[in-house]
Amino acid sequence: MKFPSFNLERIQSIYENSVEINLTESGIEPLSLKELMNPKELEELLNLPLGYGYTQGTPLLRQRISNLYEGFDENNVLVTSGSSEAIFLSAVLTVSQGDRVVMMTPNYLSFNGVAEALGADVDYVPLLKKEKWEWDLDYLDEVVSNKTKVISICNPNNPTGSVLTLEQMLKIIEIAGRVGAYLLVDEVYIGAELGSKHTKSF
Repeated sequence: MKFPSFNLERIQSIYENSVEINLTESGIEPLSLKELMNPKELEELLNLPLGYGYTQGTPLLRQRISNLYEGFDENNVLVTSGSSEAIFLSAVLTVSQGDRVVMMTPNYLSFNGVAEALGADVDYVPLLKKEKWEWDLDYLDEVVSNKTKVISICNPNNPTGSVLTLEQMLKIIEIAGRVGAYLLVDEVYIGAELGSKHTKSF
């Protein structure tokens, strides 16, 4: 099985640490652990033994992640080494030869490459600029078929900043449920909204 090069990450890994001004991603200068942690937490970290840890993430970390969402607990949480591992695992566990995947675009284009390497076909359903970056859910409903195994969404969307309404989210859930498709939702920008309104998670 041959996986295509993920060009965005490839270019970033080559150049991001050797340029003066990096325009390839949004963000800020990272803080140090000393700036993020109080003295007690820092002391606990310095005394952490360097043995094998929990392969699914520590119970405390998984509990704190589960507290961000409604309806499940730490047993529903798997901590991975970044989003690339999570995306890879999601694809391997849900997609097979001959399946179809639907991707909202723009999106973090990594899942599509793994899905294609696994033999799936990818349908791209773009946000519509002329509609203030709304997702055309009627078109999504047309594209989704019984072969669709995953619908990949980025909400809040990067880079447009558009946010799905609760009504739109419920419609997407209904469309996915009709064919038994999984929803793969990138919610990394929840909490980065410019207004005071917090984006609701799926």
